[in-house]
Amino acid sequence: MTLQDAIYNELLSALTSGEIPPGESITVKQVADRYDVSPMPVREALGKLEAKGLIEVSKNRRMTVNQLSLENLRQIVEICMMLESYAAEKAGKNRSEESLQELEATMVLYTNVTDQDKHSKLIGINEKFHQLIYQEAHLPLLTEIIGMLWERARPYLAIDFRNSTNLDLDRLIEIHQGMLDGLREKKPKKVKEWLKIDITNAAERISRQIG
Repeated sequence: MTLQDAIYNELLSALTSGEIPPGESITVKQVADRYDVSPMPVREALGKLEAKGLIEVSKNRRMTVNQLSLENLRQIVEICMMLESYAAEKAGKNRSEESLQELEATMVLYTNVTDQDKHSKLIGINEKFHQLIYQEAHLPLLTEIIGMLWERARPYLAIDFRNSTNLDLDRLIEIHQGMLDGLREKKPKKVKEWLKIDITNAAERISRQIG
């Protein structure tokens, strides 16, 4: 991993977790000082973040973390609904026994989460569960595109999971158990329908918080 990649990953994590909040201004010098590096790899990392739509660079070169908006969320949800539904349906036909075991192990992690550590645990568990499903579509390009969408969605998901009072953990488990049951039974439409419920519920929760 190059220095540029390391800085990019650190910044991406800070942006998508909310550590660097939407609307905050950032400079090359601030980031270089933060990680004790030269400006060059920082500029390259920030350029990648701009290309992914996570930061905005104005004409005077002022860099700002993009504000979350209902319109942007709507677009992300609409595209995710199409692509992830297709991937989930394909996974329902193609899934292997090995992937099913991995998903079942991840499902156990869901059920072991307590109210006290919802935010710290659920983001990672949720992403791993979904990634395991989409990989079973056996369409690497589609999986890559979905991964890019998730990068755009992570700041929104951070808001969702950070507000532990807003999450019904039992319902979240029920929904993901529904996806898992569909995969186990090799019922593609069942996997797809539970996934749609998951995306819709998350979008509604997030919309209430940023609307």
